[in-house]
Amino acid sequence: MPKIVFKNSNLASFETLVRKVKETFLLGRERIKQEMVQTYWQTGKYIHEHILHHRDRAGYGEKVIPKLSKRVGISERSLQEMMQVYREFPKIPRTCAELEWSHLRKLASITDEKTRKEFAKRVIEGSWTSEKL
Repeated sequence: MPKIVFKNSNLASFETLVRKVKETFLLGRERIKQEMVQTYWQTGKYIHEHILHHRDRAGYGEKVIPKLSKRVGISERSLQEMMQVYREFPKIPRTCAELEWSHLRKLASITDEKTRKEFAKRVIEGSWTSEKL
């Protein structure tokens, strides 16, 4: 097997390679999680606003999720969760940057706002997994 020659001498050390891969991978994974939250939240906002816009049409709201699910290939449950998260978190608080989508889904199911905020605080301070929540 031919020896790989690093053009950038900063990566010649194995320990440097380990550090760089960890930094890149962990930061990238964190950005992906944040982008996922933003994407799902925004999708929930679009659905909510569409239903709100047509609230004068009897029964329209109940038909939107099933119809949308078929057209875009996203499960009804996922679309419902996106809308529920948006409704419970109409503005993404700064703390949401520290929460994953799985946390937000579970927190959105807590109807009492004070209780929901307390659990969100516990998740962040205690580094709770969504399973622990």
